[in-house]
Amino acid sequence: MRTCCTVCRHPDVVGLNRELLAGTSHRRVAKQFGLSPSSVLRHLSAHLAPSPEAKVAEAELPVDPRLADRVEALEGDIGVHREAILTLCGAVKRLQQER
Repeated sequence: MRTCCTVCRHPDVVGLNRELLAGTSHRRVAKQFGLSPSSVLRHLSAHLAPSPEAKVAEAELPVDPRLADRVEALEGDIGVHREAILTLCGAVKRLQQER
């Protein structure tokens, strides 16, 4: 069974993602946030790497100057839902231990 991503459960996942998206190496981010480089690389590949379709769409769309504001709002939404996700991860872990 799959487990929840270690990086996604990190208390400062938003800051960590911001560093990765800014181009900071996964090794440096891992060291800065106290994680293994392999965990950060898996997180980057699984959750932050754009799909081929997204790359095409990004190349075709003009950049909206309000994008930074929208990203900031979405990061806030992520923070709101983070606790619920952690609760679900805990429930999954308990169910796995019961088996």
